[in-house]
Amino acid sequence: DLAQIHRLHRNGPADSPVAPDRALLNIDVVFLMIDIDHFKQVNDRYGHAAGDSVLRQFAGILTRAMRGSDTVVSWGGEEFFVVAKQTARADAHIVAERIRSRVAAHPFDLGGGVTLHKTCSVGFASYPLTHDDPVRVSWEHVAGMADQCLYAAKTSGRDAWVGVHPTGPATENRLAGSGGDIRVAAMVEAGLLRVESNLTGPVRWPTAID
Repeated sequence: DLAQIHRLHRNGPADSPVAPDRALLNIDVVFLMIDIDHFKQVNDRYGHAAGDSVLRQFAGILTRAMRGSDTVVSWGGEEFFVVAKQTARADAHIVAERIRSRVAAHPFDLGGGVTLHKTCSVGFASYPLTHDDPVRVSWEHVAGMADQCLYAAKTSGRDAWVGVHPTGPATENRLAGSGGDIRVAAMVEAGLLRVESNLTGPVRWPTAID
């Protein structure tokens, strides 16, 4: 999948002098980290069988919200990793909102006439980060940025999505030379990353990422 994306960036329509903004082309991968809000309360109140049922239904919502060519992965616990392939990075927020809204609207059936309404938090970032040199910043580093955005969505109130986009070549150069130690909050503060979110208030970045 990554090799195909690299070819699109190197040889695709974006190389044409009359091509539209690359952010509008379906030549990127959007990484989304998604976490069920307050999931521990389900296990504590209703038991682990109910928690497992919520996880299965949640996975079904994610699968139906995405295309057949996309990938939905259980990342551990109540966290999921979604790979939206051949997506315009300018549309990343649309994918995030589709997931958030569908989860919020779903009645989770626990059996015995018991239903719950849950919300989720979403963080996203697009790969490749650099247009001219797609392999300059690894996919693992970009996925790590999405994970930091997820933590910001949870810190800022949950039932929310937060994503970041580079603001220019200076961002790409700094990220490429970071050696993987990418602190999104610091780069946002420095004006090297632009934040996108559905939150009405400020995005609060956690002071530490586990």
